[in-house]
Amino acid sequence: MKPGQTHATCRGHLARVSRGRPARVRMRNTWVFTMASAVWNGLRGQDALATRGRDARVTFHAMTRAVMILTMLLATALVGGCGYTMDSPFPDDVRTVNVPIFQRGKEVFRRDIEFDLTEAVIKRLQQDTPYKLASRDEADTELTGEIHSISQQILYWNTDTGAPREMAVTFNVSFEWKDLRTGEIRAKRDLMPIVVTRISDAPFNQTFFQSQEDMVNKVAKRIVESLESEW
Repeated sequence: MKPGQTHATCRGHLARVSRGRPARVRMRNTWVFTMASAVWNGLRGQDALATRGRDARVTFHAMTRAVMILTMLLATALVGGCGYTMDSPFPDDVRTVNVPIFQRGKEVFRRDIEFDLTEAVIKRLQQDTPYKLASRDEADTELTGEIHSISQQILYWNTDTGAPREMAVTFNVSFEWKDLRTGEIRAKRDLMPIVVTRISDAPFNQTFFQSQEDMVNKVAKRIVESLESEW
């Protein structure tokens, strides 16, 4: 991780490590836990000596030292892995982006949802990235996308009313982030499923429209997060 990088949290850090990055953090944490194991094994050895009657005080002092060392090692791992940083996680060679209206697939019958998603993506770019919006003629990059389908699945029913209580809504979207200066495709996802949930006891259609803004914002957040630099 670059010194000073923002946007990193414990939860996000662990998610990134699970995807195989960054290697330096994995190596550092491997070293920390290796040292911790060595300390613990040493403690067990001291305890074994004490139980043979050599000196009961050895166990107490060894345990105290081990606890202090383990605490320091774990603190190092947590601070190194979950510390806040100052640099942006997005590519720093881009300054501007153009965002045309997202396309709506033939199987999507929610009117104007493509406009809502485009607006949400623009707001998320302005909020979470260092990039400025620009026309296509002036922009460094262009982000285009399409909503291919929206499906819903009932997770729980309200036993009192018989209406859906909690539902999973899956947006299948594609997007492409292209560098207009070089023609390079900087990020691309095809038919990426983004699942969001909504909770309501209102009638089915009314519930969707009531929750649409929140769901679209979550989809936009996922799209913008996909533009982050590889570690």
